[in-house]
Amino acid sequence: MNAREERDRGSASVVAVALLAVAVLVGFAVGAVAGLVTDRANARSAADLASLAGAYEARRGLAEDAGKACAVARRTASENSATVTACHAYGDGSVQVSVASGTGKASARAGPETEGPGGDSG
Repeated sequence: MNAREERDRGSASVVAVALLAVAVLVGFAVGAVAGLVTDRANARSAADLASLAGAYEARRGLAEDAGKACAVARRTASENSATVTACHAYGDGSVQVSVASGTGKASARAGPETEGPGGDSG
């Protein structure tokens, strides 16, 4: 074995370790992004379900306390691993909620349609 071969001996191991480290870092980055995307999707689903449940409750007891609709929305969000950060029940039976789930946040409104397509009533 000559001097050059002796100096290069083991250099492939250093390159392999460096490539492995890069692969691990990329894996962590992909995992973090996937977690953020999942949290956002969970928040959107929870907001949709909570607003629908709240609007259903608001329409069921339109003359009753509007706070009951938000209570139902909070319970529904909680059952979907989210927390309601804001809730407003409108007089027309619609409910708007904002939720947080992990790092994701979303908002949704549900209720009766007040205008048809294109802004025409009916």
